[in-house]
Parts: sequence; C-alpha cells; structure tokens
Amino acid sequence: MGRTVGTPGGAGGAMASPEFGRKRSKTSSIKRPSISSSPPTFTDLPTAQTQNSKKKSKVNLIGFTKHNSYILALLTIAFVIGEVSHFLIGVVSQEMARSLHYGDKSCLQHSNSSQRLGRTNSECDQFNSNDKEWCEIHQGCEYIENGQGMKYQVLAGPTFVVVFTISGILMGYLADKTSRPKLLSIAVILYSICGALMGLAQEYWHLVILRMGIAAGEAACRPASCSLIADMFDSSTLGVANGIFSWGVYIGYGLTFLLGNYLGKEVEIFGFEGWRIAFVVGCLPGLIIAILLFFLEDPRKSVKPSPVLVGETNNCNYGTAASNSKDQIKKNRAQCVKILSSFNFLIAGIFYAH
Repeated sequence: MGRTVGTPGGAGGAMASPEFGRKRSKTSSIKRPSISSSPPTFTDLPTAQTQNSKKKSKVNLIGFTKHNSYILALLTIAFVIGEVSHFLIGVVSQEMARSLHYGDKSCLQHSNSSQRLGRTNSECDQFNSNDKEWCEIHQGCEYIENGQGMKYQVLAGPTFVVVFTISGILMGYLADKTSRPKLLSIAVILYSICGALMGLAQEYWHLVILRMGIAAGEAACRPASCSLIADMFDSSTLGVANGIFSWGVYIGYGLTFLLGNYLGKEVEIFGFEGWRIAFVVGCLPGLIIAILLFFLEDPRKSVKPSPVLVGETNNCNYGTAASNSKDQIKKNRAQCVKILSSFNFLIAGIFYAH
C-alpha cells in the first residue's frame, strides 16, 4: 500500500528522530551568560567602599583636624599634670621634710621669718658643725631638716624609677590590647589622686606609697599617648604633633617652680601649709582631663576594613606587597615611637628625678 505514515512510535518516527535531535542540539547550544572566573577588580567594590568610608569616625581623619587637635590638647595637658606630680617634690622638699620630720638636718636660717634677724642660709651654714647647740646660739639660725639625705633620695629616685620602669612595660602592653583613651583616663586619675594626696600625707611612708602610685600612673602617658598620636597623624604632621605633646615635660617642669616657690614657701591657706596646697592645686585638675579622656573613641576600634572578595587581585593594592609594606611601615613606626619614648623616660627618670 504505498507510504507509511510516520508516527512518533513507528518507523517513520524513528526516521524523524535525527532531525528532532538536531533541533534539540541547536536549542541546547544557545549561549547562556557565564559566571566569570576572573577575580573581581577594584571597580567591583565602589558601593562597599563608599559605605565604609561614611562609617569612619572623625578620629580616623588624618592630620590637624578639630577633633584630632582636641585630643592632642587633652593628651598634652594630661602630660603636663603628670610632670607636675612628678617633679614638684624637688621644689618643696625642704618644707616637706620640716613638716614630716625626715631626712638630714643642718644649720639654716630660722623657719620663722620673724626670728631670722636678717640671717641668710649661707651665713648660718658657717655654723654648721652637726651640732644643734652651736648652731642655735647664733640668733636667726636654726638646726632643722634641709630636705636632703638618704630618705629623700629613696623617695625621689629609686621609689619612682623602679616602679616607673616596670609599669612602663605593662602599660605599653595594655596600650596595644585595650582602649587607649580609657587606659589614659585611669592612669591620669591614679597619678592625679596620688599627687593631691601627697598634700595630705602625715608620715614619711605615706609619701613613699603615693610616690609609687604617681610613677605607675605616669608610666602610661608616653606609650598610650604616642600610639594614639601615630594613628591620628600621618608622616607629614606626626613630627609637629609629637613636638606639641613634648611640651608637657617642659611646661609641667616649669609649673612646679611656680607652684613650689609661690605657694609652697611659707604660705598657709585655710590652715594648710603651702607645700600641701601646691600638690592639691597642681594635681587635682587632672581629674577633669581624665573624665574627658574616658569618653573618647579609640581610632583603632573605629576602623572597619572594607569587604574583600576571595581572589581580589586586579587593579587593587589590597593584599599586595605594596599595601602590606605601607601598613607594616606604619606599625613599625608606632612601635619605634613607643620603645624610644619608654627608653627616653627611663633615662630621664634616672638623671632628672629629684
């Protein structure tokens, strides 16, 4: 009977299957969008980096911004108060020794100005033969504590230097691991309170304990402050920032003479001896600075790294040798500042402690 009508199940269907297969192969050969295996480029992350830059806090802005200048001012003032608590003892040592009765004695002008009869210390020193009677038969002179001797040397030197040296390492470690503004706040509270309490001391050993507290607190100033400054200022402004911070040593040392000579010498306020008032006035303002430091944000914690996709290498320095070298240089610079600062204050503590 002629031709066989092809059906899907019959022989005709079998003969039609190659053509049907070819149609399917053409359909399957249509190209679909492929996921590129090439690593993302810098242009792949504009949105993430833009959002991250908006999240950066003010302390991450490098240089002399208003916020960074404010923090630098707080650090410098805190350093000034620390140096006042450190060096004031050298200016009022004689008045402290006479009040608390410690240290060596010698023939000096009378402690009561109305009984000096015009005598000076150099005139009374001629009668200094370690004999109280020989000294005091000369009117206007008195055999009293001179603010020197072994007890004073222990109080001003080893008591401070040993604690300061040991605490400096500990404070440097804490500055690397904890919030630096809060660490500084606690340190300023410590040496401010201990310095103010020096003015209330009634025994020699009170001075020793409080002096150790001052050393422990002041040991945090250099490591934590210099680390903060290194994060807030770049290489073009870091030197100036460190120079301003270093004013703390000289301003603080200079203020000790103003306080010691004008308040600490033969002055009584509300029944308190002048040297006691000098310690309270010079150290107590540190509590205000400590409160302001406590509420500062640590720039190290506010930095949020931008999201990085796996395999990101093209057109982006993240993870490259150039980027890593810059980061490493910055870290090394901060570490060098800490080490040099600690060494500087160790030497300063040995040669300039009074």
